[in-house]
Amino acid sequence: MNKLKSLLLKLLQFSAFKLGLIVTILFCFLARDYYLYRVSEQSQIKGLQSFLQQLHLKSIDYRMLLRGDRRGSKDVAILTVDEESLNKIGRWPFSRDVFAKIIDRTIELGAKFIAFDIIFSEKNITETVTTLNRLKEKKFKDPNVYQSIEDEIQRANTDSVLASVIEKHADHLILGTFYEPSSYFLQGVNESCANLIYTNRPAYSFIQSQELAVATTDIPEVSLPSDITAYLEMQLSSIALKASSQHHDLTEKQLEKVVLNEQLSYCAGWLYPSQDKSLPHFKEFLSSWLPQSKDYSKLTPEQFIDFLRYSFTSSHIVRAEHLVTNIQEYNDKTKHFGYFNAFLDKDGTIRRSNLIAKYGDIYFPSIALKTIMLLKNNAAIFTEQADPVSPQLTGIKDFQLLNLDSGEAVAQLPLDLTAALRINYAGPQKMFPHISVAELFNNKDTAVITMRNNGKEEKYTVKKAEWFKDKIFVLGATAVGIYDLRVTPFEENFPGVETHANVIDNLLRNDFLLDLPNEVEYMFYILLTIGILISLAMARLGAIHSSLFAAFAIVSTLYIDFEHFYKKGTVVNIILPLTLIVTLYIGLTIYKYFTEEKNKRELKGTFQKYVSPAIVEEVLKDAKNIELGGKKIRMSVLFSDVRGFTTISEKLDPKALGDFLNSYLTPMTELVFKNKGTLDKYMGDAVMAFFGAPIQYADHGKMACLCALDMMSKLDGLNKLYETQGLPPIDIGIGINTGEMSVGNMGSETVRSYTVMGDAVNLGSRLEGINKQYGTNIIISEFTNEDVKSVFVTREIDRVRVKGKLEPVKIFELVGAKNSFKNEQKLNVITIFNEGYALYSDGKFSEAAKTFENALKVIPDDGPSLLFLERAVAYIAEPPPAGWDGVFDMKTK
Repeated sequence: MNKLKSLLLKLLQFSAFKLGLIVTILFCFLARDYYLYRVSEQSQIKGLQSFLQQLHLKSIDYRMLLRGDRRGSKDVAILTVDEESLNKIGRWPFSRDVFAKIIDRTIELGAKFIAFDIIFSEKNITETVTTLNRLKEKKFKDPNVYQSIEDEIQRANTDSVLASVIEKHADHLILGTFYEPSSYFLQGVNESCANLIYTNRPAYSFIQSQELAVATTDIPEVSLPSDITAYLEMQLSSIALKASSQHHDLTEKQLEKVVLNEQLSYCAGWLYPSQDKSLPHFKEFLSSWLPQSKDYSKLTPEQFIDFLRYSFTSSHIVRAEHLVTNIQEYNDKTKHFGYFNAFLDKDGTIRRSNLIAKYGDIYFPSIALKTIMLLKNNAAIFTEQADPVSPQLTGIKDFQLLNLDSGEAVAQLPLDLTAALRINYAGPQKMFPHISVAELFNNKDTAVITMRNNGKEEKYTVKKAEWFKDKIFVLGATAVGIYDLRVTPFEENFPGVETHANVIDNLLRNDFLLDLPNEVEYMFYILLTIGILISLAMARLGAIHSSLFAAFAIVSTLYIDFEHFYKKGTVVNIILPLTLIVTLYIGLTIYKYFTEEKNKRELKGTFQKYVSPAIVEEVLKDAKNIELGGKKIRMSVLFSDVRGFTTISEKLDPKALGDFLNSYLTPMTELVFKNKGTLDKYMGDAVMAFFGAPIQYADHGKMACLCALDMMSKLDGLNKLYETQGLPPIDIGIGINTGEMSVGNMGSETVRSYTVMGDAVNLGSRLEGINKQYGTNIIISEFTNEDVKSVFVTREIDRVRVKGKLEPVKIFELVGAKNSFKNEQKLNVITIFNEGYALYSDGKFSEAAKTFENALKVIPDDGPSLLFLERAVAYIAEPPPAGWDGVFDMKTK
């Protein structure tokens, strides 16, 4: 329990800035994973990544709405079966001869193409044909009656009427189809198995017969050996025969679906022991085949099966399990077709359109793509790349339209791995003109069209010959009850036929919503920058200013994205930076409320006793400067002590002693504060202070020395005051050391003190105590001297070995500041002393003694010169032992 409490306390010691950085870094990793899955198939995005993706998609919707309506291409229009058509022509579906007239009249009026958002998958059996067929079954004496009935059936067969019109205008028509996406997950070699199922199906030949191909330029690295292909074909044939014998009561189409499902089920489980019951038989086949094979003779059956499992890839491109086409009579006459499937995101919105699908190992286009290919005489080619999440899956990399006349690539389409294009909607419905098919039967030279203008639906009368010329029409239903309603960013009830018009418009004008190139790399730096700025702002600013900064960051992000990216057709994921901003703002606001504000109150109560109010405010501005739990940093410590204080205190009564101490300690404390120092404690008449904490700064040694010099200067004024009061003058000794010290709020659970500890602190205390031995007032260590020698006049006065330490320390007298010290006598003495000290250190005691005497002629009471003269004389009388190193051992404080 105590360990858990300790851990929680440590966690709560994070500053807001550090916590913000941690959150930012974690969010960057989350963003990296999100991008990995986002470029993969949409269905693989789960959990938090899925939530972020849905927010991203919604943000695109809102940006599209913010952009507003824009005029669709004048070359694209909707030929619609609406309520007016039903009223004038009759009930739906129309007879095929009506469709024949619609096509005939549209093309004759000059239309370039008609793309069908409808399908003729069943024969048109009219009531007349049904009656004639029943009549044909009766017995007649005259055989010519049968022929007459057959002739009437042929005349009533509207399918043949439409077939002849399709043949007549085949260059201008893109018939519609749809497919059922595969319900089986086929990965790697299992997809290769499934491809064999489709090769002999009628739809496969139908796709291959179409003009203007869709193909990949990638050549598979591995393929099934011919003998393995033959084995699989035999297995698939066996499955088909077995299914046929078990379901002889089904219709041809029903049986076709049953066989397909059982064959796909076999392929999906092939080579997996839990699903493939024929795996032992396949291993027996391999045992006899492998030794005779050219490339795999050294492999065991198990090794070859592993090779098949892990060497093949499968595609993200949507696989058509069952392709529903028009009746064979129309398929035989048409040159072009495309599918009109709708592709819904998880929330049911249509934001993208898959431009190609896969049937076996071949590809076929949507009606939108096929229309553009036909318009521009293009073929579609593409290369694939490995999925970053699932390397055994591949998807679209470069998708290009190739001009068949020049052989050059004329356009590159921004498709994702699944071949989906993000739809850049023109706006709500009727941004493209709608013309009712009924207008083709009004026997007028004019027609009424409906389209949206300035946010309102308006009707216009146009001349047919002029308006129809070179138009691309999408033929579909918009009448209530017979058309498919779709959800788009602009409307929840949007005619499905118009989604295809939007895609055609995008492809026609190259008007795409593009992802920002290298967004993944840029986003890392964007998130890191935003995270640092928000964390800094939250750490340094108050509640109101933090809120304003966060609001500014959000507004700036939205403005930059919309003005500089979205308006230019580039979609950037703004959800990631916005989510980070909101997360940091809310999280750090809560964190600060429960921790930092409380810490500030504690800090203020703690530090107002130790440092000046200005330092307290600075600490509160940036709480990272202080860690109450303690830390080790390089800083400087100062000790001062009144010499002979015991004698003075014995002469004064308690009140006078208290007043005397207050008169001394108050100005000395103020000098500590003035020089950015922190008061550690009073020890009777002694003062302990340190520099470099809680606010860390580099010149702490300099500030400590300035404080010491200020103390000596202040002492002169105090002694004059004491003289007028009849009090004895006082003298002080000061010791300063610089080094690593532990600083923090230390003590018990109930009583704590902000203090410093460590060997460096102890040395500072000892330096203060030895001033009286050297006749000095301020002694600093070599570590402090190294930091301040360029600013202050100092002189080395000894090398001492502290009790308990082996390494000696050089000590220096702090004399004054170089820029203000003008005592020529003192400077002269320092020069002479330095010469004598060098001779003394070399063991030349007689010469050293004479030099020190010369120094004393200048200043007779120079303490260091008196001390070293005494030592030199002593060593002349009794030389030091062999190995003498000139170091003085400090036995006591």
